[in-house]
Amino acid sequence: MSGLTAGNFELQEKGLVVYHPDGKPFKDYGEVSQERDRAVQERDRALAKLREQGVDLNQL
Repeated sequence: MSGLTAGNFELQEKGLVVYHPDGKPFKDYGEVSQERDRAVQERDRALAKLREQGVDLNQL
């Protein structure tokens, strides 16, 4: 055994909630999806800014 403790879970109205061993709930699909969307938008803004400054992204 690796010494890791299994997390807990419970069935709630909104569905199954799974918890880390430290008691914090795992993020649900919606939260992860929103974080991904924000990261993509941030990346796109950064790339656009580099292009505006004349950086050739194909040379990176």
